[in-house]
Amino acid sequence: MFHCLAENCADMMVGGPSARKSKEAWLQVYRSLDHGVARRRCRDQSTMSRFPTLVHDFADVLVKMQDLRHTADYDPLASIPTRDEVVQLITDAENAIRQFPNAPIVNRRAFAVHVLMSGRRN
Repeated sequence: MFHCLAENCADMMVGGPSARKSKEAWLQVYRSLDHGVARRRCRDQSTMSRFPTLVHDFADVLVKMQDLRHTADYDPLASIPTRDEVVQLITDAENAIRQFPNAPIVNRRAFAVHVLMSGRRN
């Protein structure tokens, strides 16, 4: 999901696959996405509530998956999910990734700015 978001950010800021663009600029934006900033910004319900459902749902699943990854990586006492739970989590992530591009481009661009820019807000 993180790579889907990074790709969206680069595409929205520099240009998508068919655009004439600087490869270096595209990679710079792609690599600029910070896990911690993206997570905090996706949790910011005051801003996220203004996005359409597809973007909001993507952000919710992203945060959930990142939380689960952190638990798996750093909590040796965490309970191990069942196979059915893992399959459901994968399905949720795949659905969010598949549906995200259907959000209006204006919202995907605004979301890219939201997760990339950690500066002041209006």
